[in-house]
Amino acid sequence: MKDSPMKVLALALGLALWSSALSASEPNFQFSSIRMQGMGGAGAAVANGENALYANPAALAQISDIVVRIAPLRFELNDAILDKQQALTDLSSSFSSEDTEAITNLIKNGLVPTKLGLNFSSIPLLSMAFNGFGMGLFGQTQLVGNFVNKTNPIFQVSGIGDGAGVVGFARNMTLFGVDLSLGVTGKYILRGRTVDKDGSNVISLGIADIISAANGTSPSVNIQAGSGFGFDCAVMGTLEVPFVGKVKTALVLNNVGTSISGSDINGNAFTTTIPMLPTLGLGFDSSLPFIGDFVTAVDYQFDSNSQDMFKNIHAGFEKSVWIFALRGGINQGYLTLGMGTDLFWILHLNYAYTTTAFGKKVGLDESSFHVVELRFLF
Repeated sequence: MKDSPMKVLALALGLALWSSALSASEPNFQFSSIRMQGMGGAGAAVANGENALYANPAALAQISDIVVRIAPLRFELNDAILDKQQALTDLSSSFSSEDTEAITNLIKNGLVPTKLGLNFSSIPLLSMAFNGFGMGLFGQTQLVGNFVNKTNPIFQVSGIGDGAGVVGFARNMTLFGVDLSLGVTGKYILRGRTVDKDGSNVISLGIADIISAANGTSPSVNIQAGSGFGFDCAVMGTLEVPFVGKVKTALVLNNVGTSISGSDINGNAFTTTIPMLPTLGLGFDSSLPFIGDFVTAVDYQFDSNSQDMFKNIHAGFEKSVWIFALRGGINQGYLTLGMGTDLFWILHLNYAYTTTAFGKKVGLDESSFHVVELRFLF
Protein backbone atom coordinates (compact mmCIF):
# COMPACT_ATOMS: atom_id res chain seq x y z
CA MET A 1 0.00 0.00 0.00
CA LYS A 2 1.35 3.45 -0.92
CA ASP A 3 2.27 5.91 1.80
CA SER A 4 -0.11 8.83 2.11
CA PRO A 5 1.04 12.13 0.57
CA MET A 6 0.29 13.64 3.97
CA LYS A 7 3.15 11.60 5.51
CA VAL A 8 5.61 12.92 2.97
CA LEU A 9 4.37 16.47 3.48
CA ALA A 10 4.57 16.11 7.26
CA LEU A 11 8.22 15.05 7.00
CA ALA A 12 9.03 17.95 4.69
CA LEU A 13 7.19 20.39 6.96
CA GLY A 14 9.15 19.24 10.00
CA LEU A 15 12.44 19.82 8.18
CA ALA A 16 11.28 23.26 7.02
CA LEU A 17 10.32 24.40 10.52
CA TRP A 18 13.53 23.06 11.98
CA SER A 19 15.50 25.24 9.57
CA SER A 20 13.41 28.44 9.87
CA ALA A 21 14.69 30.04 13.06
CA LEU A 22 15.05 33.34 11.25
CA SER A 23 15.18 37.05 11.93
CA ALA A 24 11.81 38.75 11.30
CA SER A 25 12.98 42.35 11.06
CA GLU A 26 12.64 42.52 7.25
CA PRO A 27 9.07 42.49 5.86
CA ASN A 28 8.09 39.32 4.00
CA PHE A 29 8.42 39.24 0.23
CA GLN A 30 5.13 37.81 -1.01
CA PHE A 31 2.62 38.33 -3.80
CA SER A 32 -1.05 37.42 -3.56
CA SER A 33 -3.76 37.17 -6.21
CA ILE A 34 -7.08 38.95 -5.79
CA ARG A 35 -8.65 35.49 -5.93
CA MET A 36 -6.69 34.53 -2.81
CA GLN A 37 -7.62 37.82 -1.11
CA GLY A 38 -11.31 37.06 -1.61
CA MET A 39 -10.77 33.52 -0.30
CA GLY A 40 -9.33 34.65 3.02
CA GLY A 41 -5.73 34.55 1.82
CA ALA A 42 -5.88 30.79 1.19
CA GLY A 43 -4.84 29.19 -2.07
CA ALA A 44 -1.55 27.29 -1.81
CA ALA A 45 -3.14 23.96 -2.75
CA VAL A 46 -5.56 25.40 -5.35
CA ALA A 47 -3.20 27.81 -7.14
CA ASN A 48 -3.80 27.96 -10.88
CA GLY A 49 -2.42 29.77 -13.89
CA GLU A 50 0.17 32.45 -13.23
CA ASN A 51 -0.65 32.29 -9.50
CA ALA A 52 1.43 29.12 -9.32
CA LEU A 53 4.60 31.12 -9.93
CA TYR A 54 4.39 32.73 -6.48
CA ALA A 55 1.73 30.77 -4.56
CA ASN A 56 2.79 27.17 -5.34
CA PRO A 57 5.43 26.35 -7.98
CA ALA A 58 4.41 22.67 -7.91
CA ALA A 59 1.03 23.65 -9.42
CA LEU A 60 2.84 24.53 -12.67
CA ALA A 61 2.87 20.79 -13.37
CA GLN A 62 -0.96 20.83 -13.45
CA ILE A 63 -1.16 23.41 -16.27
CA SER A 64 -1.76 21.79 -19.67
CA ASP A 65 -2.89 24.81 -21.74
CA ILE A 66 -0.82 27.92 -22.39
CA VAL A 67 -1.79 30.63 -19.88
CA VAL A 68 -0.78 34.20 -20.73
CA ARG A 69 -1.48 37.23 -18.55
CA ILE A 70 -0.78 40.86 -19.43
CA ALA A 71 -0.78 43.76 -16.96
CA PRO A 72 -3.86 43.54 -14.76
CA LEU A 73 -4.21 46.75 -12.73
CA ARG A 74 -5.08 46.36 -9.06
CA PHE A 75 -5.95 49.20 -6.70
CA GLU A 76 -6.55 48.83 -2.96
CA LEU A 77 -7.71 51.40 -0.42
CA ASN A 78 -8.80 50.90 3.14
CA ASP A 79 -12.06 51.88 4.84
CA ALA A 80 -10.47 54.79 6.69
CA ILE A 81 -9.84 56.71 3.46
CA LEU A 82 -13.54 56.51 2.64
CA ASP A 83 -14.70 57.18 6.22
CA LYS A 84 -12.37 60.18 6.66
CA GLN A 85 -12.79 61.60 3.17
CA GLN A 86 -14.15 64.95 4.35
CA ALA A 87 -11.49 65.37 7.05
CA LEU A 88 -8.75 64.57 4.54
CA THR A 89 -10.23 67.07 2.06
CA ASP A 90 -10.34 69.78 4.74
CA LEU A 91 -6.75 69.01 5.73
CA SER A 92 -5.55 69.20 2.12
CA SER A 93 -7.26 72.56 1.65
CA SER A 94 -5.66 73.98 4.80
CA PHE A 95 -2.03 73.33 3.83
CA SER A 96 -1.72 76.42 1.61
CA SER A 97 -2.35 78.67 4.61
CA GLU A 98 0.52 77.09 6.59
CA ASP A 99 -1.51 77.87 9.73
CA THR A 100 0.14 75.40 12.12
CA GLU A 101 -2.49 75.76 14.85
CA ALA A 102 -5.44 75.25 12.48
CA ILE A 103 -3.79 72.24 10.81
CA THR A 104 -2.94 70.74 14.20
CA ASN A 105 -6.56 71.08 15.35
CA LEU A 106 -7.88 69.49 12.14
CA ILE A 107 -5.59 66.50 12.65
CA LYS A 108 -6.36 66.21 16.39
CA ASN A 109 -10.13 66.45 16.02
CA GLY A 110 -10.68 64.66 12.73
CA LEU A 111 -7.88 62.25 12.05
CA VAL A 112 -6.32 60.97 15.28
CA PRO A 113 -6.34 58.00 15.40
CA THR A 114 -6.62 57.01 11.73
CA LYS A 115 -4.70 54.45 9.68
CA LEU A 116 -4.65 55.07 5.92
CA GLY A 117 -3.67 52.42 3.40
CA LEU A 118 -3.12 52.47 -0.37
CA ASN A 119 -1.74 49.64 -2.48
CA PHE A 120 -1.04 49.48 -6.21
CA SER A 121 0.01 46.36 -8.07
CA SER A 122 0.23 44.59 -11.39
CA ILE A 123 0.38 40.87 -10.65
CA PRO A 124 1.67 40.00 -13.17
CA LEU A 125 2.99 42.70 -15.44
CA LEU A 126 3.48 39.86 -17.90
CA SER A 127 3.50 36.09 -17.48
CA MET A 128 3.30 32.82 -19.35
CA ALA A 129 2.83 29.30 -18.00
CA PHE A 130 2.56 25.96 -19.78
CA ASN A 131 3.13 22.28 -18.98
CA GLY A 132 5.45 22.58 -16.00
CA PHE A 133 7.16 25.81 -16.99
CA GLY A 134 6.38 29.42 -16.21
CA MET A 135 7.93 32.87 -16.22
CA GLY A 136 6.67 36.31 -15.28
CA LEU A 137 7.26 39.84 -14.03
CA PHE A 138 5.44 41.06 -10.92
CA GLY A 139 5.23 44.41 -9.12
CA GLN A 140 3.46 45.97 -6.15
CA THR A 141 3.64 49.08 -3.96
CA GLN A 142 2.21 49.44 -0.44
CA LEU A 143 1.76 52.79 1.32
CA VAL A 144 0.57 53.15 4.92
CA GLY A 145 0.01 56.34 6.92
CA ASN A 146 -1.05 56.48 10.55
CA PHE A 147 -2.15 59.58 12.51
CA VAL A 148 -1.40 59.06 16.22
CA ASN A 149 -1.05 60.99 19.49
CA LYS A 150 -3.75 63.63 20.10
CA THR A 151 -1.51 65.67 22.42
CA ASN A 152 1.26 66.10 19.86
CA PRO A 153 0.06 64.66 16.52
CA ILE A 154 2.48 62.51 14.55
CA PHE A 155 2.04 61.02 11.10
CA GLN A 156 3.73 57.62 10.86
CA VAL A 157 4.36 56.72 7.24
CA SER A 158 5.83 53.66 5.59
CA GLY A 159 6.22 52.61 2.00
CA ILE A 160 7.56 49.52 0.32
CA GLY A 161 7.80 48.60 -3.35
CA ASP A 162 8.58 45.10 -4.57
CA GLY A 163 9.30 43.78 -8.03
CA ALA A 164 10.43 40.38 -9.25
CA GLY A 165 11.33 38.47 -12.37
CA VAL A 166 10.42 34.82 -11.83
CA VAL A 167 11.18 31.58 -13.70
CA GLY A 168 9.68 28.29 -12.52
CA PHE A 169 9.78 24.59 -13.31
CA ALA A 170 7.64 21.70 -12.04
CA ARG A 171 7.31 17.97 -12.68
CA ASN A 172 4.98 15.17 -11.74
CA MET A 173 6.82 12.19 -10.26
CA THR A 174 6.56 9.26 -7.90
CA LEU A 175 8.65 9.57 -4.75
CA PHE A 176 8.75 6.82 -2.11
CA GLY A 177 5.72 5.30 -3.81
CA VAL A 178 3.72 8.52 -3.65
CA ASP A 179 2.50 10.46 -6.71
CA LEU A 180 3.61 14.05 -6.21
CA SER A 181 4.19 17.31 -8.05
CA LEU A 182 7.44 19.11 -7.24
CA GLY A 183 8.22 22.65 -8.27
CA VAL A 184 10.76 25.44 -7.79
CA THR A 185 10.98 29.07 -8.88
CA GLY A 186 14.01 31.28 -8.96
CA LYS A 187 13.44 35.01 -8.63
CA TYR A 188 15.43 38.17 -9.07
CA ILE A 189 14.10 40.72 -6.58
CA LEU A 190 14.02 44.51 -6.50
CA ARG A 191 12.92 46.23 -3.29
CA GLY A 192 12.74 49.83 -2.17
CA ARG A 193 11.43 50.95 1.21
CA THR A 194 11.39 53.79 3.67
CA VAL A 195 13.68 53.28 6.62
CA ASP A 196 13.97 55.01 9.99
CA LYS A 197 17.04 55.45 12.17
CA ASP A 198 16.20 52.24 14.08
CA GLY A 199 16.09 50.21 10.87
CA SER A 200 12.31 49.87 10.75
CA ASN A 201 10.37 51.01 7.69
CA VAL A 202 8.10 53.37 9.69
CA ILE A 203 9.05 57.06 9.65
CA SER A 204 7.49 59.57 12.08
CA LEU A 205 6.67 63.09 10.84
CA GLY A 206 5.63 66.02 13.03
CA ILE A 207 3.24 68.82 12.05
CA ALA A 208 6.05 70.95 10.59
CA ASP A 209 7.22 68.01 8.46
CA ILE A 210 3.66 67.37 7.23
CA ILE A 211 3.17 71.02 6.20
CA SER A 212 6.57 71.13 4.45
CA ALA A 213 5.83 67.92 2.53
CA ALA A 214 2.40 69.19 1.47
CA ASN A 215 3.98 72.38 0.11
CA GLY A 216 6.65 70.63 -1.92
CA THR A 217 9.56 70.54 0.52
CA SER A 218 10.60 66.95 1.08
CA PRO A 219 11.15 66.03 4.74
CA SER A 220 14.28 64.14 5.73
CA VAL A 221 13.22 60.63 4.73
CA ASN A 222 15.70 57.85 4.14
CA ILE A 223 15.02 55.24 1.47
CA GLN A 224 16.78 51.94 0.91
CA ALA A 225 16.93 50.31 -2.52
CA GLY A 226 18.39 46.91 -3.21
CA SER A 227 18.22 43.71 -5.17
CA GLY A 228 18.88 40.03 -4.67
CA PHE A 229 17.98 36.46 -5.51
CA GLY A 230 15.78 33.87 -3.88
CA PHE A 231 13.83 30.68 -4.41
CA ASP A 232 10.37 29.27 -3.76
CA CYS A 233 9.93 25.50 -3.49
CA ALA A 234 6.80 23.37 -3.26
CA VAL A 235 5.56 19.79 -3.11
CA MET A 236 1.95 18.82 -3.72
CA GLY A 237 -0.05 15.59 -3.63
CA THR A 238 -3.60 14.76 -4.75
CA LEU A 239 -6.03 12.15 -3.45
CA GLU A 240 -9.54 11.11 -4.47
CA VAL A 241 -11.58 10.79 -1.29
CA PRO A 242 -15.09 9.22 -1.37
CA PHE A 243 -17.90 11.71 -0.62
CA VAL A 244 -15.38 14.55 -0.48
CA GLY A 245 -13.89 14.69 -3.96
CA LYS A 246 -10.37 15.64 -4.97
CA VAL A 247 -8.19 16.59 -2.00
CA LYS A 248 -4.92 18.42 -2.61
CA THR A 249 -2.18 18.84 -0.03
CA ALA A 250 0.70 21.26 -0.50
CA LEU A 251 3.76 22.50 1.31
CA VAL A 252 5.22 25.75 -0.05
CA LEU A 253 8.47 27.34 1.11
CA ASN A 254 8.66 30.97 0.02
CA ASN A 255 11.88 32.99 0.18
CA VAL A 256 14.35 30.13 0.56
CA GLY A 257 17.87 31.57 0.78
CA THR A 258 16.56 35.03 -0.10
CA SER A 259 18.60 38.13 0.65
CA ILE A 260 18.77 41.71 -0.62
CA SER A 261 21.79 44.01 -0.84
CA GLY A 262 21.90 47.68 -1.75
CA SER A 263 22.31 51.14 -0.25
CA ASP A 264 20.24 54.03 1.08
CA ILE A 265 20.10 57.55 -0.34
CA ASN A 266 23.10 58.50 1.81
CA GLY A 267 25.24 55.77 0.26
CA ASN A 268 25.21 53.48 3.30
CA ALA A 269 25.36 49.86 2.18
CA PHE A 270 23.10 47.17 3.64
CA THR A 271 22.42 43.47 3.31
CA THR A 272 19.31 41.88 4.77
CA THR A 273 17.74 38.44 4.79
CA ILE A 274 14.05 37.96 4.02
CA PRO A 275 12.54 35.35 6.37
CA MET A 276 11.52 32.06 4.82
CA LEU A 277 7.74 31.60 4.90
CA PRO A 278 6.50 27.98 5.04
CA THR A 279 2.83 27.41 4.17
CA LEU A 280 0.86 24.18 4.60
CA GLY A 281 -2.23 24.09 2.40
CA LEU A 282 -5.27 21.91 1.82
CA GLY A 283 -7.58 22.22 -1.16
CA PHE A 284 -10.85 20.47 -1.98
CA ASP A 285 -12.58 20.14 -5.36
CA SER A 286 -16.03 19.02 -4.26
CA SER A 287 -19.61 18.73 -5.50
CA LEU A 288 -22.89 18.70 -3.59
CA PRO A 289 -26.54 18.31 -4.67
CA PHE A 290 -28.25 21.65 -5.43
CA ILE A 291 -24.90 23.43 -5.06
CA GLY A 292 -22.80 21.79 -7.74
CA ASP A 293 -19.02 22.08 -8.01
CA PHE A 294 -17.06 24.36 -5.70
CA VAL A 295 -13.53 24.81 -4.36
CA THR A 296 -12.46 25.25 -0.74
CA ALA A 297 -8.99 25.89 0.65
CA VAL A 298 -7.27 26.15 4.04
CA ASP A 299 -3.73 27.47 4.59
CA TYR A 300 -1.58 27.73 7.68
CA GLN A 301 1.44 30.03 7.37
CA PHE A 302 4.34 29.64 9.76
CA ASP A 303 5.06 33.37 9.82
CA SER A 304 8.03 34.40 11.97
CA ASN A 305 6.56 37.93 12.17
CA SER A 306 3.47 36.61 13.98
CA GLN A 307 2.99 35.86 17.68
CA ASP A 308 -0.53 34.42 17.32
CA MET A 309 -1.36 31.08 15.69
CA PHE A 310 -4.82 32.36 14.68
CA LYS A 311 -3.16 35.14 12.67
CA ASN A 312 -1.61 32.46 10.47
CA ILE A 313 -4.89 30.74 9.50
CA HIS A 314 -6.51 31.43 6.13
CA ALA A 315 -9.59 29.68 4.74
CA GLY A 316 -11.97 30.28 1.87
CA PHE A 317 -14.16 29.01 -0.95
CA GLU A 318 -14.92 29.75 -4.59
CA LYS A 319 -18.12 28.90 -6.45
CA SER A 320 -18.74 29.57 -10.15
CA VAL A 321 -22.21 30.82 -11.08
CA TRP A 322 -22.71 31.56 -14.80
CA ILE A 323 -19.99 34.11 -15.71
CA PHE A 324 -19.27 34.96 -12.07
CA ALA A 325 -16.91 33.49 -9.49
CA LEU A 326 -18.18 34.05 -5.95
CA ARG A 327 -15.65 33.95 -3.13
CA GLY A 328 -15.58 34.21 0.63
CA GLY A 329 -13.38 33.27 3.53
CA ILE A 330 -11.70 34.04 6.83
CA ASN A 331 -8.37 35.85 6.93
CA GLN A 332 -6.72 35.93 10.37
CA GLY A 333 -10.18 35.68 11.95
CA TYR A 334 -11.76 38.39 9.76
CA LEU A 335 -14.40 37.73 7.11
CA THR A 336 -13.50 38.32 3.47
CA LEU A 337 -15.63 38.56 0.34
CA GLY A 338 -14.84 38.49 -3.35
CA MET A 339 -16.30 38.24 -6.83
CA GLY A 340 -14.85 37.94 -10.31
CA THR A 341 -16.34 37.99 -13.79
CA ASP A 342 -15.16 37.52 -17.36
CA LEU A 343 -17.21 39.67 -19.75
CA PHE A 344 -17.12 38.27 -23.27
CA TRP A 345 -13.59 36.94 -22.59
CA ILE A 346 -12.31 40.50 -23.09
CA LEU A 347 -12.85 42.35 -19.82
CA HIS A 348 -11.90 40.64 -16.56
CA LEU A 349 -13.09 42.39 -13.40
CA ASN A 350 -12.43 41.26 -9.83
CA TYR A 351 -13.32 42.68 -6.42
CA ALA A 352 -12.36 41.67 -2.89
CA TYR A 353 -12.99 42.99 0.59
CA THR A 354 -10.41 41.83 3.09
CA THR A 355 -9.13 42.71 6.56
CA THR A 356 -5.56 42.24 7.76
CA ALA A 357 -4.03 42.57 11.22
CA PHE A 358 -0.77 44.49 10.81
CA GLY A 359 0.18 43.77 14.42
CA LYS A 360 1.77 40.56 15.61
CA LYS A 361 -1.56 39.27 16.97
CA VAL A 362 -5.17 39.11 15.80
CA GLY A 363 -7.02 42.28 16.79
CA LEU A 364 -3.92 44.47 16.80
CA ASP A 365 -3.69 47.26 14.23
CA GLU A 366 -6.18 45.78 11.78
CA SER A 367 -7.30 47.48 8.59
CA SER A 368 -9.97 46.58 6.00
CA PHE A 369 -9.37 47.07 2.28
CA HIS A 370 -11.52 47.34 -0.84
CA VAL A 371 -9.62 45.77 -3.73
CA VAL A 372 -10.46 46.20 -7.44
CA GLU A 373 -8.60 44.58 -10.33
CA LEU A 374 -9.14 45.20 -14.03
CA ARG A 375 -7.62 43.19 -16.86
CA PHE A 376 -8.23 43.23 -20.61
CA LEU A 377 -7.92 40.34 -23.05
CA PHE A 378 -5.59 37.72 -21.55
